[in-house]
Amino acid sequence: MMQALLADRFKLLVHVENREQPVFNLVLARSDGRLGSGIKSSEHDCAAVQAAQRAAAEAALAAGTPLSPTRIDPSAPRPCVPFMSGDRMEGDMTPATLANFLRPAAGRFVVDKTGLTGSYRVTLAFDRMAGIEDQVQTRAAAPSVFTAVQEQLGLRLEPSRAMRETLVIDRLERPTEN
Repeated sequence: MMQALLADRFKLLVHVENREQPVFNLVLARSDGRLGSGIKSSEHDCAAVQAAQRAAAEAALAAGTPLSPTRIDPSAPRPCVPFMSGDRMEGDMTPATLANFLRPAAGRFVVDKTGLTGSYRVTLAFDRMAGIEDQVQTRAAAPSVFTAVQEQLGLRLEPSRAMRETLVIDRLERPTEN
């Protein structure tokens, strides 16, 4: 419905194409494959938890019923639900989920190239403002995301290029009158 509105009112015409873009590859930092102190193997299978959640959502959608609310104990950690609190990231996640969480701080898409499988308990502290010119100088001396990933997780963000789907706007006009 939104696409039809934009096409009608703004004469919007778009297409998707693959373009090579700069990314960061998330790779192992050490040649021996050892990980840092901020990443440990998790007892939860996050891929299975996420698949079960998707299946439940799809079943509810197909049945036309809303998802049943989940009771949450705020004092207990939720498995496979990573979170950011200030400059700290914590939770159980797969390496692919970690790559997605690092994207805003890194400023580019992050592609998981670690070769790690399974789920991990990740604790990472970094300065999300590091590298920004106008940052306040009185901030705590937390490392940048690049330094933190290497020192705390034993991983590294290395610059690379990759083909990515890109939305290209072919035409856009001022909106028509109501």
